Amino acid sequence: MRLRRYRCFLVLCLFWTACSKEETEVKPPVVEESMGEGQEIVSSHIFKDLGSMDIAVEANGNYWGGNDFGLIKDISGKRYSYCHPDVEYFANGLYGYKYWMVFTPYFGQVGSSGNAILYENPTVVVSNDALHWTVPFGLMNPIQRPPMKEDGELDDSQNRRQGYWSDVDWIYHNGIFELYYRGNGVSQKSLERICSNSSNNTRKLSGKSAGRNIIRQTSVDGIKWSPVEIAFTSNYPTTLFDNHVLSPSFVQVGDNIISYEVDFNTGKEGYKENDGSFVLQRISKNGLDFTDFKESKIVHFVNKPWTSGDKNYSPWHLHACYRDGYYFLTLAVGDVKRYTSEELYLAFSKDGVNFNVFPKAIVTSNVYRSSIFPTGDSNEKMDFGAVIGLRTGEFKYRKFSIKKQLLRKLVG
Repeated sequence: MRLRRYRCFLVLCLFWTACSKEETEVKPPVVEESMGEGQEIVSSHIFKDLGSMDIAVEANGNYWGGNDFGLIKDISGKRYSYCHPDVEYFANGLYGYKYWMVFTPYFGQVGSSGNAILYENPTVVVSNDALHWTVPFGLMNPIQRPPMKEDGELDDSQNRRQGYWSDVDWIYHNGIFELYYRGNGVSQKSLERICSNSSNNTRKLSGKSAGRNIIRQTSVDGIKWSPVEIAFTSNYPTTLFDNHVLSPSFVQVGDNIISYEVDFNTGKEGYKENDGSFVLQRISKNGLDFTDFKESKIVHFVNKPWTSGDKNYSPWHLHACYRDGYYFLTLAVGDVKRYTSEELYLAFSKDGVNFNVFPKAIVTSNVYRSSIFPTGDSNEKMDFGAVIGLRTGEFKYRKFSIKKQLLRKLVG
């Protein structure tokens, strides 16, 4: 049985190696006859590049009430300035569109330094082919404007810090979009301007300002969005030492919402590895109250193929997906001390805590936060779409499928 499982995993390794390529042009791989059993398990079109995304949208860096046209940038066509993608797919369409994507403008025309953080706001677009995107009728992007600098905390020189949003992620459950995103350096005063007057917010805003806040907004139609609710912050006991809570991603599993995030390894959280970061899993019953650090679980990776090339590599950003009893993590890894990523890997798990990683990188350079989303399901296989986010600001669209028989042999 162990030999058979190993053969199955080796076949996948070989196939993934054949399918992995730089993000220029990816030709459908050819399954060699020598693969034998693997030919029955894995489709020869498991990974195919379908092109770059064209998103007809503007990036707006104005505060609420501002109207400075110099802070509005056209990022459509090849003016790629896209980051942090997450897609929900509707086979029969939702309000006329099969694909709904949230992302933040960044990189490219927007840049990645200076006032680029003013544009890093949650932005929603729609499509029917996953390549050409537009703003749904009635929506004024971005959903949230940048936090007011006048509300910012003081730095050591007594200057106001500019807070910003990042790391958007959403789920669609029971007819409602639940959008989460991360606030970095966003003061309590800024949050009070946009938060609802709820008992949840009163409770979570009662302490000191947190370095990071994970907030949620909801919508039935993707156009009209609720006021902000705070899900969790980086204050103790949610994190032990005001950790970074990077790239939080959420999945609905039964009655629970499970989140995954990247945190820096300070050596004080009980994580025994020497990696620069670790992945943490939290659980919530209502989508707002998540487990504190000590009640959460540190994810275990059975293998870490990224360390074979650079010992300093570890997860920087991630995206989580759950389908038919299996958890998937899309991992953008790199030297986290440099606050960036380079390679992209896909990991899978049956219990959501112990993950196997496909041994060959999906993308080997210049990658950033990317995501996958289910597009079809049968007794034999699961079909997925993938948005590959690059540090150039470009989004690439790809498709792949995984045979369920293969996953059952590997992890049960």
